[in-house]
Amino acid sequence: APSMELMDAVQRNSRDIQITAFYNAQEIEYREVDDQYFQLFEEASNGRLHVVYVDPDEQPALAAAYANALENGIYTFASFIEDDGTLSNTVPVPITGYHEQEISQRLAVLLAAGQFTVYFETGLDTLDPIANQQQGMSVLNNIMRQNGLITNAISLAELAASNSNIPTDASALIIAQPRRQMTAGEVAVLDEYLQRGGSVFIAADALLTDDLFMATDSVFNTYMWDHYGLRMSDMIVVDPASSGESQLSILSAQVFTNNDIGQNINIENQPDTAVQFHIARAIEVNDTPPVPNGRVIMSSPQSWGERDWNSLFQQNQFTFDSSQGDVRDQFTTVAWAYNEDTTSKVVLVGDGDFLTNGRVQSPQGNATLFLDSIGWMTGFTEKVEFEPRSYNATPLVFVGGQMLDTIA
Repeated sequence: APSMELMDAVQRNSRDIQITAFYNAQEIEYREVDDQYFQLFEEASNGRLHVVYVDPDEQPALAAAYANALENGIYTFASFIEDDGTLSNTVPVPITGYHEQEISQRLAVLLAAGQFTVYFETGLDTLDPIANQQQGMSVLNNIMRQNGLITNAISLAELAASNSNIPTDASALIIAQPRRQMTAGEVAVLDEYLQRGGSVFIAADALLTDDLFMATDSVFNTYMWDHYGLRMSDMIVVDPASSGESQLSILSAQVFTNNDIGQNINIENQPDTAVQFHIARAIEVNDTPPVPNGRVIMSSPQSWGERDWNSLFQQNQFTFDSSQGDVRDQFTTVAWAYNEDTTSKVVLVGDGDFLTNGRVQSPQGNATLFLDSIGWMTGFTEKVEFEPRSYNATPLVFVGGQMLDTIA
């Protein structure tokens, strides 16, 4: 049934689709197996989907454009057919044995390509979305692009200085590990975006700085509390009962699975679906909020909030001390809010390290939390499910002439 619904969408689409599949003379038996599935898709599309077989040995020039993918074992591709016969928006179709599911998934990605644009905020000294170092964020950026989302960078500071707004095509804005407070002008830019139905994902770390993003008395922290009933506290969560290499590397002890963000986290008997944070701030959630909001992840009941940041960061010492304002409680580390009137959405996370290349894939739940958050905010997962992948090498990215001009 999902495949048939997808074929209905193919028929409604303005452009035909071509599946290009590469097989040499020694791979005829694989082609015969795959062809049975391709024919089903062709028939269900009423002629709107076409399959073209290519022998890379006989047509090396045509195969050259796909060389990197072919070397990595990907031999099938889906593309839109333009009016002049050229192919566009090509996406790879890895086939590992689950033919119908895998073909449907990638066709759904192709149909969704270009419909959603996600912006990374860069003016707050945030994580670099294209850096492939351990502290970069290229893994998640590449996964989103691989799944058909458009990603770009934007600076709230530059927008505020030029009296400009966040572009109207922005399906979501990502603020990942910001290192300074927002100015009143930057908050105004973000408010204008949210008032017209925008969505923002915020992952704010605990940093020992006088210019802490979302400090308890900051303009933006107050804005979030007044408009969405969410704000960052001045406590770092310590959890002796549910943590990894240290009591500061806390795990997702409790997850609320009755929402799109948490439903794929902490799946029973799948420990890799947990989320692990590294020095996470506690989030306050207003239980009588101005708009609907809720919790996604909480620490265990044995956790406590550390307020002596100096000892923690400078001496790696943290002990419960009620005289310093420490509190024993179960703390929220991920929360959401949704304004039904404006349709704006917010996801607030008390840690940014889990987004980095060095941490996002271990455990896999780290990537799931982020991708499912983006899916909920943009509506992307109503059309297609994300396919998180581990990239051991540079991922395959198809780049058109316009993008090459932009890079140049």
